[in-house]
Amino acid sequence: MKIFIFVSLFIFSQTIFSQSEFWGITSAGGQFGVGTIFKTNGSGNNHVIEHSFFQIEGAGPCYTHLIQGGDGLLYGLTSGGGSYNMGLLFQYDPANDVYVKKIDFDGVSNGEFPKGSLMQAIDGKFYGLTSQGGLNDMGVLFQYDPATNICIKKCDFSGSANGSHPYGSLVQATDGMLYGMAADGGANNLGTLFQYNSNTSTLTKKWDFDGALTGNMPFGSVIQASDGKLYGMTVYGGVNDMGVLFQYDLSTGILVKKNDFNGYSNGSYPESALIQAADGMLYGLTKRGGLSNMGVLFQYNPLTNGFIKKIEFAGNSTGSYPRGSLTQASDGSLYGVTFAGGVNDLGVLFQFNPTTNSFTKKNDFSGVTNGGNPQGTVMQAADGNIYGMTNTGGSDNAGVLFKFDPITNIYSKKQDFIKSIDGRNTRGSLILASDGMFYGMTFNGGTDNFGVIFQYDRMTHIYTKKIDFTGAGNGKFPEGSLVQASNGMLYGMTTYGGANNVGALFKYDISTNTCTKTHDFSLATSGGVPHGSLMQAADGMLYGMTHSGGAGNAGVLFQYNPATDTYVKKIDFLGTSNGSSPFGSLMQASDGMIYGATFNGGTSSNGILFQYNTLTNILTKKFDFVNTNGLNPQGALVQHTNGKLYGICTLGGTYGKGTLFEFDINSNTYSKKFDFDGIQKGMNPHGSLLPATDGNIYGMTLLGGSDNLGVLFQFVPATNTYNKKIDFNTVNGANPYKTNLLEIAETATGLNEKATANRNCIIYPNPSGETLNIDLQDFDEKTVVLEVYDIVGNLMFSESLHLKNNSIAVSQLERGMYLLKIISDKNNLYTKNIIKN
Repeated sequence: MKIFIFVSLFIFSQTIFSQSEFWGITSAGGQFGVGTIFKTNGSGNNHVIEHSFFQIEGAGPCYTHLIQGGDGLLYGLTSGGGSYNMGLLFQYDPANDVYVKKIDFDGVSNGEFPKGSLMQAIDGKFYGLTSQGGLNDMGVLFQYDPATNICIKKCDFSGSANGSHPYGSLVQATDGMLYGMAADGGANNLGTLFQYNSNTSTLTKKWDFDGALTGNMPFGSVIQASDGKLYGMTVYGGVNDMGVLFQYDLSTGILVKKNDFNGYSNGSYPESALIQAADGMLYGLTKRGGLSNMGVLFQYNPLTNGFIKKIEFAGNSTGSYPRGSLTQASDGSLYGVTFAGGVNDLGVLFQFNPTTNSFTKKNDFSGVTNGGNPQGTVMQAADGNIYGMTNTGGSDNAGVLFKFDPITNIYSKKQDFIKSIDGRNTRGSLILASDGMFYGMTFNGGTDNFGVIFQYDRMTHIYTKKIDFTGAGNGKFPEGSLVQASNGMLYGMTTYGGANNVGALFKYDISTNTCTKTHDFSLATSGGVPHGSLMQAADGMLYGMTHSGGAGNAGVLFQYNPATDTYVKKIDFLGTSNGSSPFGSLMQASDGMIYGATFNGGTSSNGILFQYNTLTNILTKKFDFVNTNGLNPQGALVQHTNGKLYGICTLGGTYGKGTLFEFDINSNTYSKKFDFDGIQKGMNPHGSLLPATDGNIYGMTLLGGSDNLGVLFQFVPATNTYNKKIDFNTVNGANPYKTNLLEIAETATGLNEKATANRNCIIYPNPSGETLNIDLQDFDEKTVVLEVYDIVGNLMFSESLHLKNNSIAVSQLERGMYLLKIISDKNNLYTKNIIKN
């Protein structure tokens, strides 16, 4: 069978290669914290960042509102986005329309997913809550100093002791203490009311919500009314389990239910806070209830305990399902937003006059142009304008920050929150395609936040998003790498998405920029959730594995025919006998056999190393991983010039942090070569190794090193020596995950490289073994001279070629990378990289 690789030839002014260089990707770190493309020299030194994937400026502000600080600037929180996609704290200058991200929430150290607002205490510091994260993943109370830009976690929520998952904001009462509520936790796991002393950094539970008597699951905040009491609401509980309005006495520590929400007559399920207006009355919103069950606006008199329903939300005309609170502006009117309803069913901004009981819709949210689905509260700044945020809409459907002028009734979008529309967080590697460009995929980001296919031009340093993954249409969340097959197409897989949401196989045409889904994985019939990459074997077929599905729901090994777009399941992984749950990819060794590893299964359930024969369709277990020699291998095996296979285990070994191993395919002998140990050698490698042209092996770890963000290392097989080359440290990237290095020839400085549009050549196979075939399809010369150089410019051999279907022997070349030149009798010089296996 003939295998053709179409390549574009390049013209140069002189020999282009001085040495090789390594290219790689990190999943985090870099300028914006969401990953980098980097390169080093051919020894793993001289690290240079080529591209930083763009930061996420925040996404999906939820149950929140802006506040104006003492410095006149606006401050806010988003529930998503940020460098860790866990939310952020930002500053906005309304005078200059300048938005600045100030703090990324990262999980344990300062919490994650804030779903309330900031408040500025009398000490000048901002205080807030996160709904998750912290030591117990139940949320934290944090302090932010705008003068120093330092955010400090002050308390961890812990469940029964003080509550968990706060969804609201804090308020400073007249006693100087901060008060807030947690939606869960407490003695009854129905939420708590708590007090925080900023002088002693002490958090004290003041009340356990109990259901019918005092309500449960408070989503909002308390306020202190003019009578000195705290007032608030719960989403559920009360006699109707539709929420309550309560009063808390600071002096006695007693909480009293004042009103039961009941649905039709007075609303239900409030997810917000009350406000006290200038008339002394408390006003609030419920998410549901009323005649249309779309929520109500109500008034509560704290002196008489009188409750009056003022407005019923009804959908198109008034909006529906408000999830925030009201704010009173300087004109005396109350302003608020609804989550849905309005002309576009994306919510409205409204005005309510408490004196005349008149309701006016001021703005219909429309999505891209001005945001959608606001899930919070508006505020009035010192400039007289009303500011707010939406949960969705805007250019990246991550919400917007908006301004409304109550005098002119003009609405304007001021800031689009961004989810990283060009991609972020890679979980695969780069490939160098036949057009001379790098291609890769990101796990997240893009229009739908499902990942993208991107192109990177190393000559111009230009990054271009090429394809958005869309979910059902072409898959989502790719975790492997692309591969260029002999037909010139790029092939890959997504971990999820497709028709069955368990992954898809696709092909990408670099000439037309079109991506076509060619197979939907289906758990029972063809496996699903692939985490690795495809590889093309000598028979022209693509082979790969899935993590799940198949007869044993432990994954499958499959074959894909790129000529006919035909998928065939070849092997079901079954556990003990032949492994299970592979995370990595396959490779074909010099004996013609395909080798791979599974993450689990085998005798000890820690994974196996196996051999697969494409001619007999027989899979043979070659080695069982056990703790001492490594556990849970990921990535792909690689073959060194010494004929042996090398791979890495994520866990196990002497320190439990992974191993690098060698497998001799001739003697079926396994040897652990070294143990990853943490700081010195890194730990938990998740990708594949690179056998480089210098005879050494290079790789990366996910964690470990001096900053516990991973390392780039060198292993010398001849001496069994380990050398750490780079510590990742956030600035230069962090946490390379399921990725490996790519070696290419380095381009010398100042050389003029350009593609020749009307000259094409077919070279196959590339990489090659013994013979290289060349078809000069667009040449009209009678003969040409072919020259092959090594990477330092030494001429290895030259031959005269006639047109069409020439074959040259390359068996005399050592394994590695070379430069092939084609010189015509018109003195035109054409070049192409070739690789000898």
